[in-house]
Amino acid sequence: TTTPTTAPSQHTPAAADADYPKLDANKDGSLSKEELAKHTLAPHYGMLDSNKDGKLSPQEFAAGKGM
Repeated sequence: TTTPTTAPSQHTPAAADADYPKLDANKDGSLSKEELAKHTLAPHYGMLDSNKDGKLSPQEFAAGKGM
């Protein structure tokens, strides 16, 4: 008998956590530098914005949470 295993600590955008919608003050689906300012990831904003569009997508935020 085998039991299914789950990869440890997988981060999906849905599971990124409840912080994302709370931080998205204008509800546009992305986080600006200003919206992220009070979060612990704020100092890493430039690195997290992987496509350099000036905002963090849920995926970019989740990647930061996994750091």
